[in-house]
Amino acid sequence: MFTSVTAWLKLGGGVIAAVSLLIAGWHVASWRARAMETARLEAVNAELLASMDRMKAAQAKADRARVEDAVQAAAREADLQAQIQDLQELVDIEARPDCDFKPEVAGLLNRAMGRDK
Repeated sequence: MFTSVTAWLKLGGGVIAAVSLLIAGWHVASWRARAMETARLEAVNAELLASMDRMKAAQAKADRARVEDAVQAAAREADLQAQIQDLQELVDIEARPDCDFKPEVAGLLNRAMGRDK
């Protein structure tokens, strides 16, 4: 059947052409797959960037609210301290020895509460 050299060369050329087309097709398919994966990863990346921007905005908003709350709490604390100071200045408490418990009564109360002297 293949008795001449030209027939063998034609067959070899055909095999080489078929292998070359197969390798080229494989490369094109891998390029196509990479392009599809690149497009998918770019979409995921864009989604992650948008999500990160939303998270940063939410964090900044929470930080501002926390600072505002701290300022308000400090103002309330200062007001309360001023009120306490005013009340302490108005009330003049003097020690009254006649209102003190006698030692016997204090001992009795301590024993009733379970605190022995």
